[in-house]
Amino acid sequence: MSLIQRQKGRPTKTQQLGIQKELREHYERGTSASFTSSKTGINIKTVCHYFNEWTNELKQIEENDFVIRQRREKERSIMNFEYMTDKLYELLEQIEKEITNYTKEKKPVPKHLFSLKLQTLSTISSFTQAKGAFGMTPTIDFDMEEFIIQSRENPKQNPDEPVKYYR
Repeated sequence: MSLIQRQKGRPTKTQQLGIQKELREHYERGTSASFTSSKTGINIKTVCHYFNEWTNELKQIEENDFVIRQRREKERSIMNFEYMTDKLYELLEQIEKEITNYTKEKKPVPKHLFSLKLQTLSTISSFTQAKGAFGMTPTIDFDMEEFIIQSRENPKQNPDEPVKYYR
């Protein structure tokens, strides 16, 4: 039986803190709510209330950590796209210098330089598109409710069709 004397009705604030402390020990050990209730003599509804509250707090903390990690990873990936694009521009400048040197010396420009220049330009374009698309993808904290409200206000589909919701 619990060290805290049980009484009918709502406990005082001091008693409530004592109940929370006692229940927290059981929660951290991973004991079930029913076992905790029978062991402590605290009403099962009270035990479940606190266990659910603490579980939700832990979920929120983990979710926030995940959101932060996801944002950081997205930022890191975008910076990597920028770094690689910068390196490609440096390569493009070197290729253009080579072409200019051949032209100044009135020598025929090797075809591989033109091919390399086109490949580099194509790759820069692809990286730029990929970076833009990646930057526009929503993160996990994307507010779906707000999106649904906005889509109702500004529907892009046939007004006679029912609105489609995805969850």
